[in-house]
Amino acid sequence: MNKSDVVFNYIQKKISSGEWKAGDRIDSEVVIANNLKVSRVTVRAAIDRMIGLDILTKKNGGRTYVSFLEMGGNFNSLLNFITLDKTNLETILEFRMIIEVSAIKLFVKNCDEDDIIRLEEIYQEILENIDNKRYFDYDYKFHHIIARGTKNSILEKIYKIIFDYLSNSSEHIYETLGRKSRVEEHKLLLEALKNKDVELAEIYMKRHIGKMLEEWEK
Repeated sequence: MNKSDVVFNYIQKKISSGEWKAGDRIDSEVVIANNLKVSRVTVRAAIDRMIGLDILTKKNGGRTYVSFLEMGGNFNSLLNFITLDKTNLETILEFRMIIEVSAIKLFVKNCDEDDIIRLEEIYQEILENIDNKRYFDYDYKFHHIIARGTKNSILEKIYKIIFDYLSNSSEHIYETLGRKSRVEEHKLLLEALKNKDVELAEIYMKRHIGKMLEEWEK
């Protein structure tokens, strides 16, 4: 577990235990850094991550507060998922299969022309960067556009969490499977989405993620 995760877990426990309630101002970066013996940069990174998830919010003067979210069991379960051990890749891939396949129908229903155009642009970037490390950045962007195109903010945030955890493992998986085969899968998925063919797009998404899961299980 890296230092940013240590800070994240520390804040999570303060919220889950009820010590810091919705609307409460949390300790300053300096106080948290001193308590955990980490740098303020590390504390800020963890806080920014929690702000992105709407767990924390910043107000005037840069002060940080606990967001007004439901603090019951469901919220605690979400926090536990967010801090899932990064080594548990198989579990995350299985969850990704459920989330991304389900997202297809919502994307086709709610996407607009700009979403499709952006997918086409990112696909071209994937083609142009197939032989360098930027390929992985564009792969993320391709899937993120699908999540964003669902117009479901919770799904988009969960997707970002998943890819944060996968970022350290994706390169190894893609190199093992071969980038060219992954590019072809993106092409087929893109065409199905452009044609609003939900059934076919779901098949391609299952195949896309399923190959990674199979490789990890070997």
